[in-house]
Amino acid sequence: MTPVEEIEDHRQLFAEFIKRLEADELPWYEGEVVRNIFWWNAILALSLLVSVSNSIVAALMDKSTFENVGRIALVTLPILGTGIIGLAQAFRFREKEALRESGRIELLDIIQNARIHFLDAKDDRDFGVACQAFRERFRQLEISQHQGYVALHSEPVDPSKLPAEQRSPRK
Repeated sequence: MTPVEEIEDHRQLFAEFIKRLEADELPWYEGEVVRNIFWWNAILALSLLVSVSNSIVAALMDKSTFENVGRIALVTLPILGTGIIGLAQAFRFREKEALRESGRIELLDIIQNARIHFLDAKDDRDFGVACQAFRERFRQLEISQHQGYVALHSEPVDPSKLPAEQRSPRK
């Protein structure tokens, strides 16, 4: 990113903003989507593996093995499977993926619309107005993503109890 003292006009500022969205923000959202899909599928696969293992162990176990370690295995494997499902529920990978995917889609829309406005701008004032509008739109996306993430792990927040700057858009 260009240091502030080197920015000459709103056109350059708007161009830098679009570049930052493309180079920093979009890859972050894409990475989060992939990570959450990976962990969601990994935990589900592990849970299935533990469940199938329990059935195989029970089917192949003879009487002497059951008396020695079989009981422990037949109790431990379902507990392990339940713990894995509990982790999936606690970390809410599916919900996080949906949240970040909606953020990625919105960010792509912001970038595409910003590019269009960049091409349509005629003078420094047009660039400044467009840059500020898209900065605000991105800020709103970040606030909604943060609130969505927090909501996944807590009780709902009463908007009237939030600081005023988080309740209404900045002017």
